[in-house]
Amino acid sequence: MKYSIQGQARPESQTVTVDVENVGTETSFNDQVSVEGADSSAFKVTGGSCGWLEAGAHCSVWVVFAPGSGGAMSATLVIQRKEQPSQSVSMIGTAVPAELSFNPGSFDFGIQRINQSQSTTLQLTNSGEAPSQVGSLGIGGPDTGNFWTGNNDCWNGRWLQPDESCYVQVNFNAWDVTSYQAQLQVTAYGATFTADLAGTGGRAMLEPEANPFDLGSAAVGTPDRCARSP
Repeated sequence: MKYSIQGQARPESQTVTVDVENVGTETSFNDQVSVEGADSSAFKVTGGSCGWLEAGAHCSVWVVFAPGSGGAMSATLVIQRKEQPSQSVSMIGTAVPAELSFNPGSFDFGIQRINQSQSTTLQLTNSGEAPSQVGSLGIGGPDTGNFWTGNNDCWNGRWLQPDESCYVQVNFNAWDVTSYQAQLQVTAYGATFTADLAGTGGRAMLEPEANPFDLGSAAVGTPDRCARSP
């Protein structure tokens, strides 16, 4: 199974449950659960329910993969039984770069009236090979006060499977007749993924087709609207 890693971070994978069954005919007491092997530091036991185990019963050991570098790794999960031989299971994992991408990769709100906010929606997709956990989501760049995120389901800590997406609403409000720029940013495993944002402030203006406007010729005086033809 592949897991995401980026930069110098040491992220953890989603928890994997290892099922343990007592296939013997007597009750077993599992004295200790440990990880051994050359890459043992990349695998971590986070808990379990294996203590006294009746014959034919099952218990669980919870393991996460927390690599410190990229590449394929392996280790052995060892269950030490009291006064009985230990049991073991091999574990493997591959650390690959996290890849998150926004769609569209950039968005220009165009010319918008001053102090009238506009919104759009961008998709955040896991475009990598492994499940990735979303980190912080926000706005960066020179004009952070004019762009902000709204409704979204890309919360901090959400897992995205490969090709899975979540959405982010982005808002823009211009304060003056000028151009604005910022970035929509999300972090994952020490890396930052961005989408460029832009917008321009403008004012409504009404102008005649010609100045001065020609009204043509008219007779002097006020016409008698009540006059009748002879």
